[in-house]
Amino acid sequence: MISSLLREQSKKNLMSSFMQISLNGRFYLGIITHSFEKPHYAQQRALFPCVEEKDVKSEAKSGSGRISAASIYALNQIEIQDGSCQVVVMTPSCQREKQIRSLIPGFGFYMHAKCLVTRLENETKNLKTYNESSPHIVVGTPDIFCIIGQGALDNENIKLLSRTRDFRNPIKRNSGEEDEFPENIRTSPVLDFAFDKESHDLE
Repeated sequence: MISSLLREQSKKNLMSSFMQISLNGRFYLGIITHSFEKPHYAQQRALFPCVEEKDVKSEAKSGSGRISAASIYALNQIEIQDGSCQVVVMTPSCQREKQIRSLIPGFGFYMHAKCLVTRLENETKNLKTYNESSPHIVVGTPDIFCIIGQGALDNENIKLLSRTRDFRNPIKRNSGEEDEFPENIRTSPVLDFAFDKESHDLE
């Protein structure tokens, strides 16, 4: 019922607040602090399928705000009391990695969400960091799954996978492409975002 109502509001562009998707109160404070009080139409289109826990493939252009929408949805899945990793965001480049890293801690500041950016070349350091920081969200290039496979990061509670990659290579269910992923990640909702190649703006 709620999802149907949200879809109808999306069509009419009547969503007046992020609170209409049942955001955590402290999380909402982090959003409005960054002047994201009302989602625009592009963000609504990205968020509504997520509310229904469906896979989402969305082509994002500069300034569309869909990366913000993805960050917001990812953070809203987190149970802060659970100190394990619950969301994995895989990016194609270090540049995109930095952009996402600048959004998530800001939005999640008041809810005390922990975000860790990882790279395979720093694997030894990362092993220690994982054990000490217990991040809720881990952001990294595709090498992150090599680290997960080596047991450096507990993946049992991961419930959302977001990949920000070239739109020519979207995620395909049952294609064999995701065989490398742990079972719970393969069955989790997927957010697949692509980018305007010439855009370097933070979205």
